[in-house]
Amino acid sequence: MLSTQIQILEKRIAAIEDFLRLYDFKEKAVGVTDASLQSILSAASIKPGLTLEDRAFRHCSVITNLYAIYEHFVTTALSLWLSRIPRYYRFSGLPDSLKNKYRTGISRLIRDIQRRQFGHLSLDSVIENYHKNLKDETPWHFVHEALTIHEANLRHSEINELFGASGIINFWQHIEADPEVKSQADLIDSQISAERHLSDFINYRNDASHGVMVDELLGQQPLSGWISFIKAICLAMNRALTINVLMQEKKYVPNCVVGCVSEKFSNNIVVAKLKAQQRIRSGDLLFFLKPRSYVFAEVLSIQVDNVAQTDIVSLADGFEVGLQISQEVQEDADVISLVL
Repeated sequence: MLSTQIQILEKRIAAIEDFLRLYDFKEKAVGVTDASLQSILSAASIKPGLTLEDRAFRHCSVITNLYAIYEHFVTTALSLWLSRIPRYYRFSGLPDSLKNKYRTGISRLIRDIQRRQFGHLSLDSVIENYHKNLKDETPWHFVHEALTIHEANLRHSEINELFGASGIINFWQHIEADPEVKSQADLIDSQISAERHLSDFINYRNDASHGVMVDELLGQQPLSGWISFIKAICLAMNRALTINVLMQEKKYVPNCVVGCVSEKFSNNIVVAKLKAQQRIRSGDLLFFLKPRSYVFAEVLSIQVDNVAQTDIVSLADGFEVGLQISQEVQEDADVISLVL
């Protein structure tokens, strides 16, 4: 669901990885006698090898920037979820715990409205929006900053608190159970949980912000490992959030479910049974939801009664249509068209 944010994530991580590769090149240039290489380094006033200051700068730059990427992704993910909640509830229908948390957040915003991080907000707009919420006007929306603001570092407990307050209970457990997160955590140290790894990473970040001891400076490989681990957490967060949103859409906006996959063949061809008056076109992007997983895929081609179509509307419940999908999907998956 966070496709744009994932693109930004990948670009920012690629920049850190390029930075690491440049430092690796500088470190490995020691003792290299190639004249052209030495000429390039000399022209750029670059000395082969890494000084203690170089290694400290590499360590602190990677860790602090990686944490900033991670923190921004978490708050963006939470903001996306908050933007979906008004589709499912009126403000008056929210759990008391969420309304109380929101009220507390609004009061903090009012108090701190002049802080630089809230420069895009105005006191009048915050108060006016909250007043409309209390009057239960529709449509409505949160002032997201009231629920994404946090003082503590984003360890697993803080993630659970932030998302739990907005209705997603034990969110970290879904992230930690993700196979890629497990894999990356094991590559760092298979004897330690992802939860502990995240805490260790944040400790590195706090140390890097205030200066580190020489023996705590991480080299090329450990830093690369942390990059892969944090990226895996962000991608797992996107997957867990998407499943939650799809489940909520299915429950509160049932018309989003256009049908169900009834049969599966080779070459990513499936038969779907559609609900009445549902439209599918070639090129549509659809979610195929199972209880604990989903596939987001494009409709490549459509057939009805062995006749190729580009745009169909189901005539009745159980209307069968053949679809070729850009990825493999499972039988019994719900076919969901989601307004993003």
